[in-house]
Amino acid sequence: MPLHQLEKLQRSLSDSNSMLIVEGKRDKIALSKIGALNLVDISGKSLEAVIKAISSKNPESVSILTDYDEEGEQQLKILTKCLHSQGIKIDNILRKQVKSTFNIQRIEEINSFAKLLDCGISYDKILKTNKFLKRMKNKKL
Repeated sequence: MPLHQLEKLQRSLSDSNSMLIVEGKRDKIALSKIGALNLVDISGKSLEAVIKAISSKNPESVSILTDYDEEGEQQLKILTKCLHSQGIKIDNILRKQVKSTFNIQRIEEINSFAKLLDCGISYDKILKTNKFLKRMKNKKL
C-alpha cells in the first residue's frame, strides 16, 4: 500500500496541467527529486509578482505546498484567497497527499526520503524509521 501511495503521489506531482507553489528553493529541489514538475517558489517574491506569474501560465489548477507549520498555513490561506480572487482553481488534495505520504512538517524533509530511496532503502522501511524517530524525539521533549 505505501509504495502504491508514493507512486500515485509522484504521478500527481508530475501532472503538466497543474502548478505547484512552494515556499523556497529547498522545497523546490526536494519535490523535483521525486518527479514534481511546474514548481514555483515564492521566496523573496512579492505576492503580486507570484500571482501575476501564475496567472500568466493559465494552469488548470494550482497546489499550494507550503510547510505544515503555522507560517506555512498562514501563507496557504493568503495564497488561496488571492488565487481564488483571480479565478484560479486550488487543488487541496495534493497537499493532503504529500502530508499523509511522508508524515512531514516541512516540505524540504522530502529530500531525506528521496536520498534514502536512491540508496535502495524501501519506502516501508523509511516510514517505519521515520515514525520511530519521531516517537523518540517526542520522548525527549
